[in-house]
Amino acid sequence: PLMRPLLRDLSVKPTPAMAGATKAKFCELLRLRASTPLIGLVDAADVRAKVNFPGCGIGNTPGVIVMQVRNGPAAAAPAGPPLCPKFARVVIVFSAHLEDVWIPVPAAPAAEPLPITSDLPRWTGAK
Repeated sequence: PLMRPLLRDLSVKPTPAMAGATKAKFCELLRLRASTPLIGLVDAADVRAKVNFPGCGIGNTPGVIVMQVRNGPAAAAPAGPPLCPKFARVVIVFSAHLEDVWIPVPAAPAAEPLPITSDLPRWTGAK
C-alpha cells in the first residue's frame, strides 16, 4: 500500500544510473550469497539453530538489522562436517540509513568484510 501511489505515478521514472546501480547491487548480493553456504540455508532446522538477530529489537538502532549465521554441521547430519569450510560465522548488516551507523559488534573474534563487499562501508563496531 505504501508504494502503490508511487508505482502508479508515471512521472516517477528511474534514471539509467538508478537502474545500473540497482543491477550492480543485486549482482553484488548474488556474489555474496554464492560466497558461503551459510547464506541461503534451505533447511528450517538449520535456520532455527544457526540464525539469530543480535542487537535488534526495542531500544536498538532503528532502521538497522543485524543477522548472524553461525557455522556447524547440518541439522540433518549432526555428526557431519560444518556447512562452510571457510567461516565460523557470517554477520550481515542491513541498513536503511544513507550515512554510516555505528552499532555494537556481537561478541566474537575480529571480523573482516568479505572481499566482494570491500567497497562498502565497514562494520567496525561501537563508536
